[in-house]
Amino acid sequence: MQITISFPPGFEVKGVVLSVRDDSMRVAMRDWDDAAVFEFADGRWLSENGDPCRVYTSGPPAGVPAGDRSMAYENPVAGLSRICGPGC
Repeated sequence: MQITISFPPGFEVKGVVLSVRDDSMRVAMRDWDDAAVFEFADGRWLSENGDPCRVYTSGPPAGVPAGDRSMAYENPVAGLSRICGPGC
């Protein structure tokens, strides 16, 4: 699944989810040499160095209008069901 990671202070990088395990995901990031690992903890996504970041899917979840980049479009969920689908 294609995603976008938004880092402070406001830059975004597109990526592809390579794997999901528990509350972490490994992502191939555009123009990065190595894959990055992101952890979901305390209701937010954290980068490898512990900085908070935002994770967006390539499209809104079912029932959310296209182009709506609200909290419904972001995926800060307990677990990764919206990132990788049911049963992951």
